[in-house]
Amino acid sequence: MARVLSPRGALAVHRVDGALVFALRAALAMALVALPIVLAGRPDLAVYAMLGSFTTTFGRNLPYPRRARVLAWVALAMTACVGCGVTLAALVRPQAGGAGAVLVVAATAVVAGAAKFACDAARLGGLGAVLLLFSFAVAAESPAAFTDVLPRTGLAAAAAAVAWALAVAGRYVHPDRPQRLAVAVALRALARLLTAADAEGADPGGAAGRERHRATVAVLHAYHCLGLAPH
Repeated sequence: MARVLSPRGALAVHRVDGALVFALRAALAMALVALPIVLAGRPDLAVYAMLGSFTTTFGRNLPYPRRARVLAWVALAMTACVGCGVTLAALVRPQAGGAGAVLVVAATAVVAGAAKFACDAARLGGLGAVLLLFSFAVAAESPAAFTDVLPRTGLAAAAAAVAWALAVAGRYVHPDRPQRLAVAVALRALARLLTAADAEGADPGGAAGRERHRATVAVLHAYHCLGLAPH
């Protein structure tokens, strides 16, 4: 029990293949749309572009053809969250309190449930549902008029389109890179499992069990990236 509750595992730094490229792509997706808006003197609108740019954080390990399809739906969902949030803010004006604020809280709860269900159904892990919820909540809590709906939604849509293009551009340079990374991670996990199994007799802490779990997760992820069913 002490090992399960220990913060050591949660605070440990793990190797993540392709993390640097992914981080740079996310930063570029944010900057390409938000920075020109800030330089134009409208930093208040840059946040809506950034919300659309969150599209790039989804599906990082998916093969490019599947990533293109998934991120297209994600881009639509992020844009819809911003558009619906701004529209709701213009309708009920939650900053004034009262029923408007209650309606925004209720709508945010509905979006949270729908986003979680959709991300689980699509097997999108990570912060997927949280980012969709965050986009809606930010848009719904910001002061807005009906004349703001189209510009803010358009900025989110434009940023989502840029993020989508950056996320799938790699297929023209390394078309099979996501699959290769997933297989490499699985092979390394299996190698660590074999090493831990050889030393299991001298390991009362159960390192082999932990490595077995990690290897299973890595192999299943590789199957998923390759579009194959585990045997």
